[in-house]
Amino acid sequence: MKGLDWDDLRFFLAVAATGSLSAAARELNVNTTTVLRRIGNLEEALDARLFERLRSGYALTQDGTRLLQSLEPVDNSLSSLQRDFQAGSGDVRGIVRLSASEVVAGGLLGPILPLFQAQSPDIALDIIADPSIYGPGAAPRVMNALRDVDIALRLARPTQGDMLVRKLTDVAYGLYAPAPYAKKLGDLPARNDLTDIRIIGFSEDERPLGPVWWLSRAGKAGHV
Repeated sequence: MKGLDWDDLRFFLAVAATGSLSAAARELNVNTTTVLRRIGNLEEALDARLFERLRSGYALTQDGTRLLQSLEPVDNSLSSLQRDFQAGSGDVRGIVRLSASEVVAGGLLGPILPLFQAQSPDIALDIIADPSIYGPGAAPRVMNALRDVDIALRLARPTQGDMLVRKLTDVAYGLYAPAPYAKKLGDLPARNDLTDIRIIGFSEDERPLGPVWWLSRAGKAGHV
Protein backbone atom coordinates (compact mmCIF):
# COMPACT_ATOMS: atom_id res chain seq x y z
CA MET A 1 0.00 0.00 0.00
CA LYS A 2 1.46 3.37 -0.99
CA GLY A 3 1.53 6.34 1.36
CA LEU A 4 -1.25 8.93 1.39
CA ASP A 5 -0.53 12.17 -0.48
CA TRP A 6 -2.56 14.88 1.24
CA ASP A 7 -2.75 16.88 -1.97
CA ASP A 8 -4.76 14.04 -3.53
CA LEU A 9 -7.57 14.93 -1.12
CA ARG A 10 -7.97 18.24 -2.92
CA PHE A 11 -8.71 16.38 -6.14
CA PHE A 12 -11.13 14.08 -4.33
CA LEU A 13 -13.05 17.08 -2.97
CA ALA A 14 -13.15 18.67 -6.41
CA VAL A 15 -14.68 15.60 -8.05
CA ALA A 16 -17.08 15.12 -5.13
CA ALA A 17 -18.22 18.72 -5.48
CA THR A 18 -18.67 18.77 -9.24
CA GLY A 19 -19.47 15.14 -10.01
CA SER A 20 -17.30 15.36 -13.09
CA LEU A 21 -13.64 14.89 -13.98
CA SER A 22 -13.71 17.63 -16.60
CA ALA A 23 -15.40 20.15 -14.29
CA ALA A 24 -12.95 19.36 -11.50
CA ALA A 25 -10.06 19.74 -13.93
CA ARG A 26 -11.28 23.19 -14.98
CA GLU A 27 -11.63 24.33 -11.39
CA LEU A 28 -8.18 23.05 -10.47
CA ASN A 29 -6.60 24.28 -13.71
CA VAL A 30 -5.25 20.86 -14.68
CA ASN A 31 -6.18 18.27 -17.29
CA THR A 32 -8.59 15.38 -16.74
CA THR A 33 -5.76 12.85 -16.91
CA THR A 34 -4.16 14.45 -13.85
CA VAL A 35 -7.45 14.36 -11.94
CA LEU A 36 -8.02 10.70 -12.82
CA ARG A 37 -4.46 9.81 -11.82
CA ARG A 38 -4.76 11.61 -8.48
CA ILE A 39 -8.05 9.87 -7.69
CA GLY A 40 -6.45 6.55 -8.59
CA ASN A 41 -3.50 7.29 -6.29
CA LEU A 42 -5.86 8.12 -3.43
CA GLU A 43 -7.94 4.98 -3.94
CA GLU A 44 -4.77 2.89 -3.98
CA ALA A 45 -3.46 4.54 -0.80
CA LEU A 46 -6.76 4.00 1.02
CA ASP A 47 -7.39 0.60 -0.57
CA ALA A 48 -10.96 1.72 -1.30
CA ARG A 49 -13.10 2.63 -4.26
CA LEU A 50 -14.29 6.20 -3.78
CA PHE A 51 -16.38 6.89 -6.89
CA GLU A 52 -18.88 5.07 -9.05
CA ARG A 53 -18.84 6.15 -12.68
CA LEU A 54 -22.39 6.71 -13.94
CA ARG A 55 -23.83 8.17 -17.12
CA SER A 56 -24.60 11.36 -15.22
CA GLY A 57 -21.06 11.64 -13.83
CA TYR A 58 -19.09 10.49 -10.81
CA ALA A 59 -21.04 9.52 -7.68
CA LEU A 60 -19.57 8.80 -4.26
CA THR A 61 -19.47 5.21 -3.10
CA GLN A 62 -20.09 4.32 0.53
CA ASP A 63 -16.36 4.64 1.22
CA GLY A 64 -16.27 7.93 -0.67
CA THR A 65 -19.13 9.30 1.40
CA ARG A 66 -17.35 8.21 4.58
CA LEU A 67 -14.17 9.98 3.49
CA LEU A 68 -16.08 13.15 2.63
CA GLN A 69 -17.77 13.18 6.03
CA SER A 70 -14.38 12.76 7.71
CA LEU A 71 -12.86 15.63 5.73
CA GLU A 72 -15.63 18.16 6.35
CA PRO A 73 -14.70 19.04 9.96
CA VAL A 74 -11.07 19.55 8.90
CA ASP A 75 -12.09 21.72 5.95
CA ASN A 76 -14.46 23.73 8.16
CA SER A 77 -11.66 24.42 10.65
CA LEU A 78 -9.25 25.48 7.92
CA SER A 79 -11.86 27.75 6.31
CA SER A 80 -12.65 29.33 9.69
CA LEU A 81 -8.95 29.85 10.40
CA GLN A 82 -8.44 31.50 7.02
CA ARG A 83 -11.41 33.83 7.56
CA ASP A 84 -10.08 34.83 10.99
CA PHE A 85 -6.68 35.78 9.61
CA GLN A 86 -8.17 37.60 6.63
CA ALA A 87 -10.54 39.55 8.88
CA GLY A 88 -7.65 40.65 11.09
CA SER A 89 -5.44 41.80 8.25
CA GLY A 90 -7.57 44.85 7.40
CA ASP A 91 -6.58 44.43 3.75
CA VAL A 92 -9.82 44.82 1.78
CA ARG A 93 -8.84 43.39 -1.59
CA GLY A 94 -8.90 40.17 -3.56
CA ILE A 95 -11.67 37.84 -4.69
CA VAL A 96 -15.01 37.60 -2.87
CA ARG A 97 -17.05 34.53 -3.80
CA LEU A 98 -20.77 35.26 -3.56
CA SER A 99 -23.44 32.62 -4.04
CA ALA A 100 -26.99 33.55 -5.06
CA SER A 101 -29.86 32.25 -7.16
CA GLU A 102 -30.11 33.49 -10.74
CA VAL A 103 -33.14 35.60 -9.83
CA VAL A 104 -31.35 37.29 -6.93
CA ALA A 105 -28.10 37.67 -8.86
CA GLY A 106 -29.75 39.19 -11.91
CA GLY A 107 -32.58 41.14 -10.34
CA LEU A 108 -31.03 42.47 -7.14
CA LEU A 109 -27.26 42.40 -7.60
CA GLY A 110 -27.09 43.49 -11.23
CA PRO A 111 -28.26 47.09 -10.71
CA ILE A 112 -25.90 47.76 -7.78
CA LEU A 113 -22.72 46.20 -9.17
CA PRO A 114 -21.44 49.44 -10.80
CA LEU A 115 -21.72 51.24 -7.44
CA PHE A 116 -19.99 48.38 -5.63
CA GLN A 117 -17.15 48.40 -8.15
CA ALA A 118 -16.73 52.16 -7.76
CA GLN A 119 -16.61 51.92 -3.96
CA SER A 120 -14.42 48.80 -3.79
CA PRO A 121 -12.17 48.78 -6.86
CA ASP A 122 -9.71 46.27 -5.34
CA ILE A 123 -12.34 43.58 -4.82
CA ALA A 124 -13.17 41.14 -7.62
CA LEU A 125 -16.67 39.73 -7.10
CA ASP A 126 -17.11 36.13 -8.22
CA ILE A 127 -20.86 35.46 -8.43
CA ILE A 128 -21.84 31.79 -8.33
CA ALA A 129 -25.36 30.94 -9.50
CA ASP A 130 -26.79 28.39 -7.08
CA PRO A 131 -30.49 27.43 -7.06
CA SER A 132 -30.51 25.98 -3.54
CA ILE A 133 -32.64 27.83 -1.00
CA TYR A 134 -30.91 27.22 2.31
CA GLY A 135 -27.20 27.12 1.60
CA PRO A 136 -24.43 26.74 -0.98
CA GLY A 137 -24.89 23.62 -3.06
CA ALA A 138 -27.69 21.11 -3.28
CA ALA A 139 -25.20 18.23 -3.21
CA PRO A 140 -23.59 17.05 0.06
CA ARG A 141 -21.88 20.02 1.63
CA VAL A 142 -18.26 20.25 0.54
CA MET A 143 -16.28 23.06 2.12
CA ASN A 144 -13.24 23.55 -0.07
CA ALA A 145 -11.84 26.04 -2.55
CA LEU A 146 -14.48 24.95 -5.06
CA ARG A 147 -17.65 25.00 -3.00
CA ASP A 148 -16.78 27.37 -0.20
CA VAL A 149 -18.13 30.88 -0.57
CA ASP A 150 -17.61 34.05 1.41
CA ILE A 151 -21.20 35.28 1.19
CA ALA A 152 -24.42 33.43 0.33
CA LEU A 153 -27.65 35.33 -0.36
CA ARG A 154 -30.63 33.11 0.39
CA LEU A 155 -34.40 33.46 0.66
CA ALA A 156 -34.54 31.29 3.79
CA ARG A 157 -32.43 30.75 6.89
CA PRO A 158 -29.69 28.10 6.37
CA THR A 159 -30.31 24.77 8.05
CA GLN A 160 -26.67 23.65 8.25
CA GLY A 161 -23.11 24.95 8.21
CA ASP A 162 -20.98 27.21 10.39
CA MET A 163 -22.08 30.45 8.72
CA LEU A 164 -22.85 33.73 10.42
CA VAL A 165 -26.44 34.60 9.48
CA ARG A 166 -27.88 38.09 9.09
CA LYS A 167 -31.32 39.04 7.83
CA LEU A 168 -31.09 41.77 5.20
CA THR A 169 -34.69 42.56 4.34
CA ASP A 170 -38.22 41.26 3.82
CA VAL A 171 -39.30 40.01 0.40
CA ALA A 172 -42.86 40.73 -0.69
CA TYR A 173 -44.77 38.28 -2.87
CA GLY A 174 -47.81 39.00 -4.99
CA LEU A 175 -50.11 37.59 -7.65
CA TYR A 176 -50.03 39.33 -11.02
CA ALA A 177 -52.17 38.90 -14.12
CA PRO A 178 -53.04 40.67 -17.39
CA ALA A 179 -55.73 43.28 -16.84
CA PRO A 180 -58.55 41.38 -18.64
CA TYR A 181 -57.91 38.20 -16.64
CA ALA A 182 -57.57 40.11 -13.35
CA LYS A 183 -60.91 41.83 -14.01
CA LYS A 184 -62.53 38.47 -14.65
CA LEU A 185 -61.23 37.07 -11.35
CA GLY A 186 -62.64 39.84 -9.21
CA ASP A 187 -61.41 40.68 -5.71
CA LEU A 188 -58.50 38.28 -5.04
CA PRO A 189 -57.75 39.40 -1.43
CA ALA A 190 -61.24 38.29 -0.43
CA ARG A 191 -60.71 34.77 -1.79
CA ASN A 192 -59.26 31.90 0.21
CA ASP A 193 -59.61 29.32 -2.55
CA LEU A 194 -57.62 29.83 -5.75
CA THR A 195 -58.10 26.36 -7.24
CA ASP A 196 -60.09 27.70 -10.19
CA ILE A 197 -57.29 30.09 -11.17
CA ARG A 198 -54.59 29.09 -13.64
CA ILE A 199 -51.30 29.96 -11.95
CA ILE A 200 -47.76 29.95 -13.27
CA GLY A 201 -45.88 29.31 -10.05
CA PHE A 202 -42.54 28.13 -8.71
CA SER A 203 -40.36 25.06 -9.04
CA GLU A 204 -40.45 22.13 -6.64
CA ASP A 205 -37.11 23.23 -5.14
CA GLU A 206 -38.75 26.41 -3.84
CA ARG A 207 -41.66 24.73 -2.04
CA PRO A 208 -40.08 25.17 1.44
CA LEU A 209 -40.60 28.94 1.14
CA GLY A 210 -43.76 30.01 2.98
CA PRO A 211 -45.49 31.90 0.13
CA VAL A 212 -44.64 29.15 -2.34
CA TRP A 213 -46.04 26.47 -0.03
CA TRP A 214 -49.23 28.49 0.46
CA LEU A 215 -49.64 29.02 -3.27
CA SER A 216 -49.20 25.31 -3.98
CA ARG A 217 -51.97 24.56 -1.48
CA ALA A 218 -54.35 27.33 -2.52
CA GLY A 219 -54.04 27.16 -6.29
CA LYS A 220 -52.99 24.93 -9.15
CA ALA A 221 -50.23 25.34 -11.67
CA GLY A 222 -51.12 26.43 -15.16
CA HIS A 223 -49.74 25.08 -18.40
CA VAL A 224 -46.74 27.07 -19.61
